[in-house]
Amino acid sequence: MRIEDTQNVLFMKMFMDSFSNQIGKDSPAFSVMLESMSKALEGNESFISQGNSSQIKNMYSSEGSSILSKDMQNTVSQIRNEISSEMRNEIKGGNSSDKINKAIKNAAAKYGVEESFIRAVIMQESSFDPLSKSSAGAMGLMQLMPGTAASLGVTNAYDIDQNVDGGTKYLKGLLESFGNCKEMALAAYNAGPNGVRRRGVTSPGEIYKLPRETRGYVDKVMKYYKGAL
Repeated sequence: MRIEDTQNVLFMKMFMDSFSNQIGKDSPAFSVMLESMSKALEGNESFISQGNSSQIKNMYSSEGSSILSKDMQNTVSQIRNEISSEMRNEIKGGNSSDKINKAIKNAAAKYGVEESFIRAVIMQESSFDPLSKSSAGAMGLMQLMPGTAASLGVTNAYDIDQNVDGGTKYLKGLLESFGNCKEMALAAYNAGPNGVRRRGVTSPGEIYKLPRETRGYVDKVMKYYKGAL
């Protein structure tokens, strides 16, 4: 291994050790940071523009490509995948199920939304995976888009409590906007309230006017809800 390789890996290790000590290795935020750091070492130029640290910038050659050897890149990638997989399994396992249940109970009581309804939305949106991210950029259990998350005061959409609280708050607002009709609120959750209004949908009987994806979404969530997850 080259000296530069050793220095860069040691720097990453020290940085991640410090970060994990502050937030804990079982935190989704740690997984996200690990992913970003690993991509940086593998030569992701977008990370350079986001990083202000001279140490991070020094990990790259003048061409912006990774200075790590091919073997070291493969090693870093393997480590990242193994740790990420282990963390994901822990988060999706029993350790997080209690956190999710508590977050749902708290949000239900806070906003007056049925627990079973919140669970149905989460099941359809992410299958209870706190680290879920869609190709469109929706994040976490209730798949909050960045703009929506920001408007709800959610600073970390992969945090279980923040995500469920923000998602339930948004869902409550949609229920109030559409006469507490669950089907209409779900249609708006999926297609956006403006999208629903633009197509002149004012009742569940008119949901057929919406795109197939939204129709299927409403149908699936209502089935989960009626099945009382």
